[in-house]
Amino acid sequence: MSETDAYAMELFKFSSNMNDSARYEVVTRPKSKNEIRELKKRYEKVLVGNRVKMIPKTFLDYARDLK
Repeated sequence: MSETDAYAMELFKFSSNMNDSARYEVVTRPKSKNEIRELKKRYEKVLVGNRVKMIPKTFLDYARDLK
């Protein structure tokens, strides 16, 4: 995991703690291929330790802009 991704994770955790709806945005499994495609557009897989987490791309873009 790059330094930028780690920073984005911290931002995401911070915002998730402030707003639970951000953390629980995806509560049901996507049913159609279109839903899966939409989720892939909005989320990016980031390796955190030994787990893969789905981080909203807006947070990653924001962190990359700050660096």
